[in-house]
Amino acid sequence: MFRDLLGLIYPTSCLVCEQRIPPRREKLCVRCEAELPFGIYPHGEQPLEQVFWGRVEVRYCWAWLRFRKGNLARTLLHRVKYGGSRRIGRYMGMRFGHDLLRSNFERSLNEIDCIVPIPLHPKKLQKRGFNQAEAIAKGMSTALSIPVRSDILKRKTHKGSLTALGRMDRWDSIQDNYDVEKKEDLPKHIMIVDDVVTTGATIESCAALLKENGVTTISVATLAYAEKQF
Repeated sequence: MFRDLLGLIYPTSCLVCEQRIPPRREKLCVRCEAELPFGIYPHGEQPLEQVFWGRVEVRYCWAWLRFRKGNLARTLLHRVKYGGSRRIGRYMGMRFGHDLLRSNFERSLNEIDCIVPIPLHPKKLQKRGFNQAEAIAKGMSTALSIPVRSDILKRKTHKGSLTALGRMDRWDSIQDNYDVEKKEDLPKHIMIVDDVVTTGATIESCAALLKENGVTTISVATLAYAEKQF
């Protein structure tokens, strides 16, 4: 009852269409949630897995949404990245984690020692106010009871957006961008988390770096993958 009264005073808006929604609907209206292009598939059938074939060995790959120009996933990702609130990212990460559990991946998830978000450079972090990948990772941690380690990877260089670059240009651009900050007693199985995967160059670089420093197994989880790449 109190929640309903609070909703009358401070109405909640859908993150995608921005229409007013009942307080009990959380962050998405019924229509937008029904139209979101969810992308969790069984192992071996996840298109995201194909991104890393022949590039870096990845144990498990999961993407919550299929990202394509003009679809609802694009709007939602924009809210997560530029909405100015880490709470949105945490909520989406928590939803992602709960959906993985509902999809019967609990046994696979139990193999993972920790979640490592892709880091931002301190200058970008200061400008944006929060790291959206870390917010997503913390939401997933709440749902999955897997600890987040934000102290393992660090971003060394500060460069502009890579959105307009192709796979090879992205790879060239991110070389030597990252480093392993904690190089002793690293967990054996790390799940790297990011907001969206396009070419996979960033995660490939970080995965290779972690393996060079003794991590034996890498898994990947992303809020969305860019469907146009596959």
